[in-house]
Amino acid sequence: MSTTNDLREWLVQHYHDYVVADEPVRGTYGLIWFLSKPDSIPGVFAVKTQAPEALTTPKSANDIDYLRREFRMWLALPPHLNVVPALGFDTAHLTDDQEKEAISLPGMLCPRSTLRRSALPADGGRQIWLQ
Repeated sequence: MSTTNDLREWLVQHYHDYVVADEPVRGTYGLIWFLSKPDSIPGVFAVKTQAPEALTTPKSANDIDYLRREFRMWLALPPHLNVVPALGFDTAHLTDDQEKEAISLPGMLCPRSTLRRSALPADGGRQIWLQ
């Protein structure tokens, strides 16, 4: 079974010019990895994906389908102040050396957001957007 450490190693190899955070931020439906390279544009970005360990449960087949659906909708969204833009899509291909099983995890690349929703006014920043 592939692990979160395997996913981190894939990120390190695939984005070899960037420094990958030691640990991901764990969200309700997956992982967010932060990658940084201060002298480039973007200097910091995030990759949102699913934890490989989560794919071991029967429910997880639906979770990965939901994640792919979310990513398709995300890529189709027009720019908006309250939505972190998608920079692109990638797929992590992981192979378990012991069991010889290959999995493919979708990953959405996005900028690291510095403005959190909780920092916005009650109207969701509408007045800021209109100015």
